[in-house]
Amino acid sequence: MNPGGHKSGSGTPYSVSEFVGLETDELMKLMKEEGFGTRKQAALKALLFKRDGNSCLWTGMTFVGPMGVVPILAHVIPNSVHDKPDTLKCIAMFAGERVRDLVIQYLNHTGNVMNIESNAHTAYDSLRWGIEAQSHDNGKVKYIFRTIPPSPNSSPGFIRLREGDEINFGQGPEGERFGRGPLPLLCNLQLAVARVLHMSGAAEIIAQLKDDADDTDFSNVYHMSEDFCDILDAKLLMSGRALVV
Repeated sequence: MNPGGHKSGSGTPYSVSEFVGLETDELMKLMKEEGFGTRKQAALKALLFKRDGNSCLWTGMTFVGPMGVVPILAHVIPNSVHDKPDTLKCIAMFAGERVRDLVIQYLNHTGNVMNIESNAHTAYDSLRWGIEAQSHDNGKVKYIFRTIPPSPNSSPGFIRLREGDEINFGQGPEGERFGRGPLPLLCNLQLAVARVLHMSGAAEIIAQLKDDADDTDFSNVYHMSEDFCDILDAKLLMSGRALVV
């Protein structure tokens, strides 16, 4: 789950129009700059128009024109993990060092971001849905919408996709250049973590901790420290959701 600090979705003070008109190579140069600044986030958002087009792939709402909604830049894996060694350690234990290294390498890259309408983004941050990336022998990747837990007949909020529907990344004018979607390993990591948290009951407890925390404790509650993990283990045991081994 988003461990706090930076939000996984990035609103920026820069107008999208300031960057959409730039050539792709200029935007790529901005994307490769060091750091996590707002100019870099705005460049990523503009690059996603070139990869995926001008509409939210989940709700169908358009991002352009006088009636368009504001796109939110969402990270598949929250970019706040970059300065949280305990979180990165947990990722390595859960998915392996190779995946952890990919997370670090691609945190602020088109391989880890997507433009989303705000309602769909809120549901994503709450782990209500995820993306299953299926790689095929021909080298193509198919992205599948998954609700968490699986719900074949309904989706959260304004999302019009249903469990098992394909997410059509790469429909923009330069979709092929950007691999037609985010990195499959990052999508599958997020989906796996979300499923484990829900199946174990940890997601519900973490959400309650968030509701109960006051402003002074907020950063501590979401720091993926050993103390936090001990608190979560204790609450899972007290609730009867976990067995003492």
